[in-house]
Amino acid sequence: MKANYNSSSIKEAINKAILVDIFNNDKQAYTAYLKLDAALQRQTFINNANHKKLSAFLDHVWENFARLTNEPRLLNKGQYYQLIQYLPKDMVDAEVSEKLDLFESIQ
Repeated sequence: MKANYNSSSIKEAINKAILVDIFNNDKQAYTAYLKLDAALQRQTFINNANHKKLSAFLDHVWENFARLTNEPRLLNKGQYYQLIQYLPKDMVDAEVSEKLDLFESIQ
């Protein structure tokens, strides 16, 4: 039986991780962040995540999602590269593309 994953569950998992990991559980700052347009939200996220380990952020997203859906965790750190296929190509840093192309060529 296939699990029913809906976008609201993943959004909730991401938003909880943003509140805790990016805004250090500062609900006032997080509420202000939510009121920004998408471009400003993106830049604010980048600025606040600048000195944080994003793999730890993703760990928390997948842990939150697993808890919300009562399902096992979908991805672990060694599998995060698989997410890149869901990004528009212009959002992927050239260095990341080069490393992934190299990785793919040696498999």
